[in-house]
Amino acid sequence: MPLVFLGKAGYFSTMDTATGKLAAAKARAEKVRAGIFERLRSALFTGIIVTVPIVLTLYIAWRILMFADSLVDPLIPPAYNPNHLLLHNLPGLGLVIVVLFFIVVGVLAKNFFGRVLIRISEAIVTRLPVVSPIYKGVKQVFETIMSDHASAFREVVLVEFPGGGMWALGFVTGATVEKMKFLAGDEMVNVLLPSALSPTCGLVLFVPRKKLRVIDMHVEEAFRLIISGGMVPPPPEAVAVAKS
Repeated sequence: MPLVFLGKAGYFSTMDTATGKLAAAKARAEKVRAGIFERLRSALFTGIIVTVPIVLTLYIAWRILMFADSLVDPLIPPAYNPNHLLLHNLPGLGLVIVVLFFIVVGVLAKNFFGRVLIRISEAIVTRLPVVSPIYKGVKQVFETIMSDHASAFREVVLVEFPGGGMWALGFVTGATVEKMKFLAGDEMVNVLLPSALSPTCGLVLFVPRKKLRVIDMHVEEAFRLIISGGMVPPPPEAVAVAKS
């Protein structure tokens, strides 16, 4: 092997080349390592997004079934309880019995004797001082929600709130009572503004209809948008300002 002598300039040039190659190799290794961690991170978040909603949905459904079973099971005599006869609990049996109970009550309430019985029961309840206002309020809410012709939560609107230039998403829940129309001298509606992340809380506004912006959006999509704090927007083609 021949012996090669390098001058000072050649020596430093060789050292610079080796240092550059080493730095490039380290950069490539860091890039590969970062790419692996990025893929693992992406896979982790994708797994969470796919799995958690399914698990939570199944868990909530299971808890509802167990709650219904715990309410109904003690009311069934052991001699007629399928769980005792089969020596094994049937998940969902309580929910089935509750649904059948509501169906039977609904059928009875539509005939003559059922209507008479309901009138007598309501006459008794409405005369009780503490129970009467609670019963009337709960009944009115359920009649509004369950009615086929109810207009509650069928209109998604934008209302200028809390000030000019700021808009809030809400739902028209009905027409404002006559006694409050003097505020605007025009048609007014009740608008519910649910709170973000906690839709069971919110504000009720009485707004002139002409100041609303009706949004062509499904109620479910609007609720998802509110509950998520704006992180789950509806598809762009599903949103349009219909009218004012």
